[in-house]
Amino acid sequence: MSLPPNNYEMGSYYVGSYNHTSMNDTKIPVMVRYNKTDDYYQGFMPPTPSQLLLDIMEFKRWAILFIIIFGVIGNVVSFYIFTKSKLRKVSTSRYFSAISIVDIGYLLSTLCTNLTTWGVSVYHVHGLCPLIMYVNHICTFLSIWYVTSLVIEKFIGLFWPSKKAHFCTVFRAKCVIIGLAILAVVCYHYVTWTVGSDYPYMYCFPWPENELFETWNKLNKVDAVVVSVIPYVLIFCLSCLIGVKTWQFYKRNRSTGFRLHRRQTAYVPQDKEYKTSGLLLLVAYVTFFLSITNGVFRVLMIMQPQEMILIAQLFQTISYSIKPILYILGSRPYRKEIWRALKQTFICERLFRSSSLSEMQTVSQQTDNGRAIEIVVEKTM
Repeated sequence: MSLPPNNYEMGSYYVGSYNHTSMNDTKIPVMVRYNKTDDYYQGFMPPTPSQLLLDIMEFKRWAILFIIIFGVIGNVVSFYIFTKSKLRKVSTSRYFSAISIVDIGYLLSTLCTNLTTWGVSVYHVHGLCPLIMYVNHICTFLSIWYVTSLVIEKFIGLFWPSKKAHFCTVFRAKCVIIGLAILAVVCYHYVTWTVGSDYPYMYCFPWPENELFETWNKLNKVDAVVVSVIPYVLIFCLSCLIGVKTWQFYKRNRSTGFRLHRRQTAYVPQDKEYKTSGLLLLVAYVTFFLSITNGVFRVLMIMQPQEMILIAQLFQTISYSIKPILYILGSRPYRKEIWRALKQTFICERLFRSSSLSEMQTVSQQTDNGRAIEIVVEKTM
């Protein structure tokens, strides 16, 4: 598809459900341009979309539904594990539980914006369009910054272990989580009065008035830097330093002399930081590489090729739903708590109870048989 004319600036995008991460969720191939003189959106028909673009749109329409359903269920389970199990005593569990909540909020808001691809309009309800966009903005900001806070906490624990007891506590983790949440709620209130839906209530756009549109345009550019530049730079740089530090630790730990020295000395609390850094690096790197492409498109306002933008959006959504799988792969305590939670469910509890009863019956039968043999032996004696 060809590039739009030069006068199609930030307000120019394909008709689709506007969301926080991009403005290119295409459903109908119509280009719109804001006319500052007459205060309306002027339609423009671009060239016919390619078959590849149509195939990607159809694949995304189905894939996004399964990704969201899986992500919501997985994050609900993760929130339960990090808040109701033994893992709740660790400060990092507060961040993981908060990440699960905001990821659920992002996935549900994304589901609402993608319902238009199924012909279902949710914007005809008064105030629902800005509310969905407001939740989408908040959850996007909080998710990436909670991951960044988690990386910063691990960085402090490895490079300044003497300050870990002061900064990396459960109380301070709660303060950071609540503080970022309040900041997001306050800073993104502009979405509630700069975004809305118009007839036939199928799409959500920035309001076309001059002042409102200019306000949204400027704040959206600032938000792109805050959400798509600063946290990703911090995550990548600090994760690389953490990875190098962890690799050096395990390299020294493999030497025979160092192992003998560790056996003779007491347990060092910093060792636990190295053992738990694997899960953090896995979450940080996967989040970075799945989301960085869409972040670059948004910061540089790249709108072509449309096929790449749709794929980047799909990877962005996967980054919010794949974290429960990363927890299973990277954390042995998490796997144990998952298994323990499965045992406590009603169905599994009945299965384990029936198996234990069968084992008890087998043992009792073996005991009775042994007693009978002893009686026979005594009589023969």
